[in-house]
Amino acid sequence: LGFDSLFFARIDYQDRAKRLKEKTLEVVWQGSRSLGSSSQDDILLFDYNVEERVNDFVSAALAQANVTRTNHIMWEMGTDFRYQYANSWFRQMDKFIHYVNQVLEFVWLIE
Repeated sequence: LGFDSLFFARIDYQDRAKRLKEKTLEVVWQGSRSLGSSSQDDILLFDYNVEERVNDFVSAALAQANVTRTNHIMWEMGTDFRYQYANSWFRQMDKFIHYVNQVLEFVWLIE
């Protein structure tokens, strides 16, 4: 985007105190690699990636399930202001759930 800097207003008070003391308030933020890119489900577009995103999600779910003691895992979704556009957010989530379920149904059929 061409930013030279960005002001970030939220930081844990302990982290801020440590950074103030060490003069390290500047950071280069990188999103989690697990986030990947957004899903594009229009097969006619060059960046169609539903299969890749579903596979990433299922792999992450299996990895998480393998380190828990129960049959349930909880994933938090969204950010502070993500739900300002709740209709769009939930519509996209519903589509993603649909695609994941299609893959899982197929896997269960071949087993």
